[in-house]
Amino acid sequence: MVFDQYGFEMAHKVFKGTRNDGKSFVAMISELNAAVAPDKEKPLAVMDGGVATRQNLNLLRQHGFGYLVNDSCRQRQRYLEAFREQQGFQIVQGREGKAPVRVRVMEDPQPADLDGDGSERIVLCKSDPRGEKEHAIVSNAERRFLEALGKLAARIEKKRLKARSKIEQAIGRIQAKHPRARKFYTIALENDAEGLRLTWTRDDELLAAAADLWGCYVLRTDEQTLNEHELWQLYIGLTHAEEGFKALKTNLGLRPNPHHKEERVDAHVFICVLTYHLLRNILWTLEQKGDHRNRETLKRVLRTPSLDRLGTEGVLLDVGMRNRYVGVPELDGVRDLCREP
Repeated sequence: MVFDQYGFEMAHKVFKGTRNDGKSFVAMISELNAAVAPDKEKPLAVMDGGVATRQNLNLLRQHGFGYLVNDSCRQRQRYLEAFREQQGFQIVQGREGKAPVRVRVMEDPQPADLDGDGSERIVLCKSDPRGEKEHAIVSNAERRFLEALGKLAARIEKKRLKARSKIEQAIGRIQAKHPRARKFYTIALENDAEGLRLTWTRDDELLAAAADLWGCYVLRTDEQTLNEHELWQLYIGLTHAEEGFKALKTNLGLRPNPHHKEERVDAHVFICVLTYHLLRNILWTLEQKGDHRNRETLKRVLRTPSLDRLGTEGVLLDVGMRNRYVGVPELDGVRDLCREP
């Protein structure tokens, strides 16, 4: 699916199953070329890291498209020192009342091989809420990892597990189950007077380096005229597309698709996309009035029993729940905002 910067669907195409986005990208480029008039400037493609391989980015450049993509988490390690610097970062404008996001635009100090003319810029981004989320994820993973090691050490100490080969297999299973935490720890199986003993030590320096990158991400673009604030706002527009896919795959019924004939599958997809347009239009109307509630919140509000739905006044008795409802101000507020010109 192709979305504009406001989250409205512009085009969609159904591909064969069991294919990831990277493999179907060539066909997507052909569709994009066909959708742009020859005398029109080609748009900037905003994509997530799953599609933005270097081969695909070069393919976009060959066809005259610019791009703005989010690098993978593995790539941000390359810019650790730049993230540690405080100078050059600016708070994104237009986010009053929200947690600040700091951004810095710069030429890529480690430029990649590009097809054609031009260079790439990167936008270093720091988000405190995102950092707190990553911290919580790693902390929970570390706690579960240490609990598993503690249980294994107790089994070894009580001689319930004696064979070294069996212990090493158990260690391997623990490491495979906890990939987020294992990289910060060195595990040793020592043999002393009392027999085998399991020990582990944490690499605090490695953990501190990882902590410096929590909440950090890197945007990459070949666009040379927009500033860091405009680039970040464009990228955040991708969240509208992600919300759209989430809505389509859950409440709007895109999956499961019960049909087997191609024309019926296409019709099913079309109805789901049309429903998404209605949903996005409601959200857009509310956003223009300063109401930024998400889809889940609105779904909860709109499910609330309302007097206007039955055209009655006063107290409404819901027979199924045997509860009494009077006016619903929250629902009335949503309805009034959508009615205002």
